[in-house]
Amino acid sequence: QMAGALKKLGVAPEGEEEEEAPADEAEMTAEEREVLKTKKALDGVVVLLKDLKSSALAEIKSYNHPPKNTLGVMQGVMYILGKSSKEVSDWNKLRLQINPELVTQLTEYDPEAPRNVKKWKQAQACLEGLEEDQIMRESIA
Repeated sequence: QMAGALKKLGVAPEGEEEEEAPADEAEMTAEEREVLKTKKALDGVVVLLKDLKSSALAEIKSYNHPPKNTLGVMQGVMYILGKSSKEVSDWNKLRLQINPELVTQLTEYDPEAPRNVKKWKQAQACLEGLEEDQIMRESIA
């Protein structure tokens, strides 16, 4: 079903023809609406990442002791990108990885690629209990 939903949204696997998406969301199944919502969110994130200023990265990297929410988000991001606990748990090691290449890795990340379940669980643990408004108050990045 997911493959069908992706095809209708114009995200067909290579070598397969794309089908026309339903004219409006009312004609979509719940699964198709969820895929569309996720795709739109990811597209928005990529735009924001491309506009991310190096000063924002420098702000995060400059923390000797990052705020709790900022640390949790950065650790979660690093786990999703496949980093090891050794690279993520120590702030000094983690902040060495905060550079323009990180933005490139994030914009090139394929959310449809097979996931490392262990890394995703580690990322979820880092993000558990974090509130978006608290994260936004901590940092400009």
